[in-house]
Amino acid sequence: MILVEKKLVQFKFILFIHLIIGVSSCSVLGDDLGSCDGKVRILLDWETERCYDDIYYCFYQEGQSTPIIHTGSHMGYEGYLPTGNYQLAIVNANHKNIDVQMDKGFRNIYAFAQTDTRGTDLRILGPENFYGTGLTDLVVKHGEDVNYEVKPKKLVKNIRINLHLNNIFNISSISGELRGIAHGVHIPTGKVLFDQPSSVVCVFDQVKENQYNTSLNLFGLCSADKIVPVTLQLTVDRLSGPTIRSSLEITEEIHDAFINDRIGYVELDLEASIGEIDGLTIKITDWREGTGEA
Repeated sequence: MILVEKKLVQFKFILFIHLIIGVSSCSVLGDDLGSCDGKVRILLDWETERCYDDIYYCFYQEGQSTPIIHTGSHMGYEGYLPTGNYQLAIVNANHKNIDVQMDKGFRNIYAFAQTDTRGTDLRILGPENFYGTGLTDLVVKHGEDVNYEVKPKKLVKNIRINLHLNNIFNISSISGELRGIAHGVHIPTGKVLFDQPSSVVCVFDQVKENQYNTSLNLFGLCSADKIVPVTLQLTVDRLSGPTIRSSLEITEEIHDAFINDRIGYVELDLEASIGEIDGLTIKITDWREGTGEA
């Protein structure tokens, strides 16, 4: 059974497993230790963008696959745990389009983007508002106070695309599909998963004449030890005339940026035009990166 302090929490697991979290007999605050042996203080150091959600503090005792979960603030947590060795993972409460797997041990605590449809590729819904980190060595001692500091990270990246159209008229709508992205992330380390090809769909909004933009959220595009080709498939529907499609590989532009933990977004400027021979062509005219800090 998974334990939580004062509050009933429900996590949705992959494979449609719903785990109801109960109340811990060790969730004692104040001076009364009860059956618990040691006091733990966890301080959160938000180096970049801060999250103001409630935070779930998931304590994995040595040899256990399910954690003791306590709820704390975005500043930190203070409470009691039985004496022993622990590993800690933290996640914020109000994330969106994400399933959290946490009943298979600390090494396998993953967040997975919820799926849109399944086909040759795994099409995901863009994850939103997700932060986390971990601590591999936490020792609770009998009758002693222990203090630890951890640095949460924003685990969702963002790609912003600005699209300028040349000699393309009577536009009805523009959509895109970004392929070659990660469908999951290991919460304690922030390392993304590429065990299954994934994609996410986007719709472009017109901001002025011949100018469109869109924004996509995802866990990541590339990992340090495995470069996965990333392509943008663009579809232009017109009020009259055939639908036109083209694709563009953007791996080189985003690889170095997205393996940097401090990079929160990449912004691409694209230009699309129709040629008599080549059809729809897309090229990158500029790109920028940023931290996404508040």
